[in-house]
Amino acid sequence: MVLGKNRRSTTPILQCAFRRGRLKILPSFRSGEPAAFAYRRTPLQSAREEEANQQGKPLPAFPVEANLVWRQEMPRPPMWFASSKETRRHSRCKWKDFAVLYRSHVNRDDVVQHLAEHEIPFSIENMDVSDTPEVRDLFACVASVVDLGFRCQSFFRVAALPQFNVDPEQLRSALRAIAKDSKDGVVIPLASVLGDVAGGPAVLECVRRARDEVDRKQAKARAALQLIGKHFGLNLDSPVLQAALKFAADWQQKPTTRTKDLHEWIEYLSYFSRSRRNHTAGVKRRRGRGSPDDRAWRQRP
Repeated sequence: MVLGKNRRSTTPILQCAFRRGRLKILPSFRSGEPAAFAYRRTPLQSAREEEANQQGKPLPAFPVEANLVWRQEMPRPPMWFASSKETRRHSRCKWKDFAVLYRSHVNRDDVVQHLAEHEIPFSIENMDVSDTPEVRDLFACVASVVDLGFRCQSFFRVAALPQFNVDPEQLRSALRAIAKDSKDGVVIPLASVLGDVAGGPAVLECVRRARDEVDRKQAKARAALQLIGKHFGLNLDSPVLQAALKFAADWQQKPTTRTKDLHEWIEYLSYFSRSRRNHTAGVKRRRGRGSPDDRAWRQRP
């Protein structure tokens, strides 16, 4: 069976992919296969364009060119950033006419770093910033400030931040002790034993100072997130954390928001996470566009 049509892309994109795809290793067949099964690579045809032409609504055919960058090339400043700038200058294109496709979100972080270093404006589509390590770190810090460590998972993530230099072996021993003492149904918070771990007192002090400042200033969710991020030494200039701050600011403007404080914010996040998981399961079945809240969370940093 050979795939001959593509229902998403247009001809210029498919032609470009065909030219660049010659660098890939072609599939091999057993020498005993009949000649009728000989593989000959051909460009895919655009079913989308065919349908548009049949309806008398032909699609525009914009020229497309692509540069391939392998993962091992990313740690070095890739040449295609410079060539993209040169192409933009000669063709008078706008940056919105360029796109970067990456294989996984691991590659995304490298791309974002190099784009920022070369002062190239960018937006990231369909990125769920709540799944990024930076936002998880921020939300773990917020949870530790709000309930002072009774959420063991959040407090453990805070204690693992490199700026605190918590001794990992002592932390593991503390966790084993907590698990042993919790067998009888008594829940022991990590915060209660962290003071005996090397580096742990610095974590507790940071949590206390952040909590005191938020209470003293009566900071609402967006301002509180920024205060907490500064106390814990997080990079608030990163695109994903900026998206998280914007999401909190947008949430504060919702008519259903009452107190706008961190406690209500965490309750909303818990509800939102459950709704998003249910929505994602539905999307896998029907490929929907997502709820308004879901699209708001997928910000463009």
